[in-house]
Amino acid sequence: MIRSKGYGREERRALLFSEGTRLCFLGIGGISMYALAVLCHANGVCVLGADRTENERTQSLRRLGIRIFVPEAGVAVESATAVVCSLALDENAPDLLRAREKGIPVLTRGELLGALMEEYTVSLAVSGTHGKSTVTAALAGIFSAAGKAPTVLAGERLPKSQESFLLGKKEYLIAEACEYGDSFLSLRPSVSLFLNLEWDHPDYFSSEEKLVRSFARAAMGSGSVLYGSGSPLLAEMVEQYGIKNAISVGCRAEDDYRYELLSYENACARLRFYPMGGEPVTVSLSVPGRFQMHNAAMALAAASYVGIPNETAAAALSSFCGIHRRLSCIDAHGAYPIYYDYAHHPTEIRAGIETLRDLHSAPITVLFRPHTYSRTVALFESLAAALSTADRLFVTDIDGAREKEGSISAQALAEAAGGTYLPLSQAASYLKISDGPLVLMGAGDLSAVLSVLSDDRKEGG
Repeated sequence: MIRSKGYGREERRALLFSEGTRLCFLGIGGISMYALAVLCHANGVCVLGADRTENERTQSLRRLGIRIFVPEAGVAVESATAVVCSLALDENAPDLLRAREKGIPVLTRGELLGALMEEYTVSLAVSGTHGKSTVTAALAGIFSAAGKAPTVLAGERLPKSQESFLLGKKEYLIAEACEYGDSFLSLRPSVSLFLNLEWDHPDYFSSEEKLVRSFARAAMGSGSVLYGSGSPLLAEMVEQYGIKNAISVGCRAEDDYRYELLSYENACARLRFYPMGGEPVTVSLSVPGRFQMHNAAMALAAASYVGIPNETAAAALSSFCGIHRRLSCIDAHGAYPIYYDYAHHPTEIRAGIETLRDLHSAPITVLFRPHTYSRTVALFESLAAALSTADRLFVTDIDGAREKEGSISAQALAEAAGGTYLPLSQAASYLKISDGPLVLMGAGDLSAVLSVLSDDRKEGG
């Protein structure tokens, strides 16, 4: 994993934003790096970049006049004054090796985001094991509806957009903040949102204790922290570390921001939200799932805390339609729909299947692609238990992502969960016929499967 030298605030700002800066992004075609590159370019920074392959995002950057090297081969950094990369970049990537050889400063994506945050009057960082992209997108809609023209950096495409970002004014920045590699410790947001907390990223956090400690450090570096009080680990963090800037959001009478479920129809929640020092508002959600109620309450609390009128926020949230790959219906050509869901943690998998049961009476078929060997090993029993709640389960090859190999197999997980293993190359043809809704689950790429399934349904009418 990439590690920076821990540049200080002023040194970091000088490296990134001084006159004559030439900032080279390695892995510039990734969704988060791409958004940061566009934002820097829009703010007058000279940007260039490299990636292993061409994609829609690299092509879009070229149209902006940004020079892109594909494949990266050690030449992109030659004229750079500083290099930015994600933590997942291979230490032996040619451009990274060349930058270190030349003594060019290397900063992480988190350090760049931290420096950008300092340019805004109010910054909100959204963290947690589940729901980060959804809440970030919901806040984008709320702040836009309130006429605040926010700058937004999300981890997935925003609703009604092909982009994962908004370029707004310099007053509000709303950003998804990941804990992996302690990346979010480079940030000093005005407000941190800690949605929930469960053990994840076992390749970095070897225990729950280390994960909780990391969130506590992030809390101490934030102006204020809005946290989900229903999360045992977050409640433990606040008490154990004596977090004084913590503000609770939950269903308890003593919570600072409180909400309650009024009804649950067609798998969508209607809730009442009680802000601090204000009149309650009612929100009828348009996104399915009981878990979406907490996401909505966190977005409402954050908006209310920074002064957005509660009625404005509630109205915007009622029309929020969710985001791509978050239990989204992506094909309805057949008798039953196909869903695409990013769920890769046991809690997310179980919640997704439960929501589909609320929506459909027919059997639920799941095709799951595990994400990283380390997560599959560490959460093996919980993954198997969650996946076993499907009516029909198929498990396909593990997406190692940043990990090249591991001691676990997709076959072992399929067997433990009572499902069937399908090689990725055969999955689409096997799943063409279905007598109920099908959901493709996992953080790994399943677009090839989706493409074949969609084409087959269109041809069949």
